[in-house]
Amino acid sequence: MRLRQYQSSDLPACLEIYRENLKQESIPDKYEHEFVSTLEDRSILSLLLEDSGEIVGCGSVCYEENYQQANLSFGLIHPSHQRRGYGSKLLVARISLLSEADGESTVTLCATENSVGFYGRVVGFGEYARETDEYGNNFYWLYLPLNKQLLLQSQEALHETGIEIQPGLQIPIQREQAVTPKSDRAGG
Repeated sequence: MRLRQYQSSDLPACLEIYRENLKQESIPDKYEHEFVSTLEDRSILSLLLEDSGEIVGCGSVCYEENYQQANLSFGLIHPSHQRRGYGSKLLVARISLLSEADGESTVTLCATENSVGFYGRVVGFGEYARETDEYGNNFYWLYLPLNKQLLLQSQEALHETGIEIQPGLQIPIQREQAVTPKSDRAGG
C-alpha cells in the first residue's frame, strides 16, 4: 500500500470514489463541487491511498494558520474496498503526518451520520457540535486533542500497516479562518 499526494490527473478516480459512496448513501448529496474544490486547493494536502496501484481511498488534511488546529476532510474509501481496514489506515496515516504544536492543539473534522461512530471507535474523536444543512443532512463536528501520545500511537499503527508514504509530504497552512459549523461540511 502507498499513500501519495493527489494530482489533477487523479480526479476521475476520486470522483468515482465520491460518486460510488453517494450511490451507497454513505455521504450526503450536494457536496461534489466542494469535494473537487478541496482536492484542487493547494492550501490543503489531499492524499490518495493506493493498493497494488489502484486508488482505493482519498482524504485531505490542513493546518489552520496558527498550527493549533488541524482539519481532516473528505476521508472516503471506494465501497468495493470498505470494511477491510482501509478507512482506519487512511485516518491513521493522515494523523501520523501531523506535528504537535506549542500549547493546546486539536484535530477536527465534520462527520456524517454514517461515519461518526467510526471516528470515535478508531482513534477516540469526541463530538463538540451538531448541525443540519439546508438539505436536511445531519453533520457531527468532532475533535481530538493532538498530543505526543496520539502522534506516537498513530505513527506506530502506521508502521504496522506497512503503508509506504510518499517522501516529502508536507501539510500546508490554510490561510482562512478556523473551520466552524456551517463553514465546511466535508466528511472527515
